Amino acid sequence: MNYKGLIENGINLARIGNFLEAENNFKQAIQKDSSLTNSYINLANTYIMQNRIEESINLLKGYLVDISFNQNIINHFWKISQNFNRENKFFKTISSFEDSETLNKKDLAYIYYLHGRYYAKTNDIESSIEYFKKSIIFDELLTDSYINLVDWLERINEISRAKFYLNQFSNVVKKIDFKIKFFEALLLSREKKYKISENILNKYELEKYFERDKYYYIRLLNLKSKNNERLKNFSIAYNSIVKRNLFLSSLEENIKVDRGDFDQTIKDYKEVYSKANRTVGINKLKIRKKIDLTFLVGFTRSGTTLLDTILRTHSKTLVLEEKNYLENTRNYYFTSKNNRLDAINNISSEEIINLRKYYFDQINIDYKNITNVIDKLPLTITELGFVKKIFPDAKIILALRHPCDVVISCFFSSFKMNRAMINFLSIKNTVNFYNKVLDLFEFYENELNFEIIKIKYEDIVFDFENETKKLFKFLNLEYEDGIDKFYETAQKRKMISTPSYSQVTNPIYSSSIGRWKNYESLVKIEKPLRKWIKKLNY
Repeated sequence: MNYKGLIENGINLARIGNFLEAENNFKQAIQKDSSLTNSYINLANTYIMQNRIEESINLLKGYLVDISFNQNIINHFWKISQNFNRENKFFKTISSFEDSETLNKKDLAYIYYLHGRYYAKTNDIESSIEYFKKSIIFDELLTDSYINLVDWLERINEISRAKFYLNQFSNVVKKIDFKIKFFEALLLSREKKYKISENILNKYELEKYFERDKYYYIRLLNLKSKNNERLKNFSIAYNSIVKRNLFLSSLEENIKVDRGDFDQTIKDYKEVYSKANRTVGINKLKIRKKIDLTFLVGFTRSGTTLLDTILRTHSKTLVLEEKNYLENTRNYYFTSKNNRLDAINNISSEEIINLRKYYFDQINIDYKNITNVIDKLPLTITELGFVKKIFPDAKIILALRHPCDVVISCFFSSFKMNRAMINFLSIKNTVNFYNKVLDLFEFYENELNFEIIKIKYEDIVFDFENETKKLFKFLNLEYEDGIDKFYETAQKRKMISTPSYSQVTNPIYSSSIGRWKNYESLVKIEKPLRKWIKKLNY
């Protein structure tokens, strides 16, 4: 049997579970021509199907070390390493090639490109950027390095640097690359050149080109919506988001998202976290020596990221942005109680102290100059009953914004899907979810004795100094010079992992207030939100 026949036969045998014979076919193919890669890749896959991970990796490593540096083998090695947490072994192997005199510049560029991908995955921004830059030095035609580099720089709001590398690519590579065109349009939009940006999207028919590319199609529709909203083409802006959300709803990973039963959760919380079940004497327990703990909460897109950025401008604060410290603590406790929610009513002082230690151990930082730790996770608003049980002396900052603006913003924003964010793929579900969350907060407010301050987004915009002074006074902190330059703090933060990443690096602006009115003729949300519009004095 020739090489091709052995490969085809081996694949068919592996499919029916005859792994031993499949292996023999692939090994015979290797004997016929050890330089070809299909035999190694399929043999590696056969090992994976039998959970023989190390043998699979060692086979591919052996090809690279003993035969030749090959991008097909490298890519397969990288894929397996990612899937089975063997990245360290992968990079130890390919790093050995960096000083090799046998590799050409293109192969070296590819090694650096893979390093950039790895550090991107681990959110090591600076290392990722440096490796993509190295890659371009060795191969100025490596499009993927340019794309990843520009993508990162845009995400950390370094628009001028992103433009530099985009222009460098355009000067070197004369042919049209549609991904590069997308980033050209994106950067123009970031510079507020919305019409020119939109013209590029339309001229090159990028929506049609990317309609099967999950990553770019979603981002393109986001960009199209933003451009057209700024150009006052509200119907196009809205329909772009409807199209995007329908696409997101159709993705297999989103269909599988556990939506839970929030109605039952609310019912259970109201039964357990009531006045009648308040623990006696618990306020005498200290949270942590010399550290005040505050939870910054609010419905998603209510201005928590803006408050986060203002608060972290102060020299005495530590803001924990979007980390699951409280959720982990909650799960740690209830798992030990067989997930019985009512167990919290019999919690002992010793258990509370241990849970506090568990919470702060996760943070694991030097508190030398810190007096205030602020845990920012908007939908902790639904867990304030648990907060009151474990941290009764904790303060609460509630971020508020006009309910209709909140709903529109949630519907328009891009989120990583979970059981909460999945609601935002439809206007109806967004409104319902908002109503339920605010209803639960109303219960907490009536039943539990919180030390709470309510900060409206609109008040921050129109009366910044007085509102922020009020906020810092609530936290027992002196107002400091430079608070009004909060956006400079944001610019130094590099990666901001919320949909507001491109907004909080700018001075305060009012254009998002009353945004919902632009879409009033397209979607009716005011009536079902009237209770909260009235209650919150909007």
